[in-house]
Amino acid sequence: MELLSEAYYSIACDYWVAYYLQWPRYHGLQEAEDCLYPYFELYRYGYNLHWTQSKLFIGRR
Repeated sequence: MELLSEAYYSIACDYWVAYYLQWPRYHGLQEAEDCLYPYFELYRYGYNLHWTQSKLFIGRR
């Protein structure tokens, strides 16, 4: 369990990643295109996203 503790913490701190991992739970949307996939791909490659009122900032972790 200790091996995954950093991964669990990382997921807990990023709601969008948690939403992506829960995508199959959303009834009626499973056939729809996974709109969270692009976000997860950026996360997977080490990028952070931060939204303000009118801008999106993408930076390396």
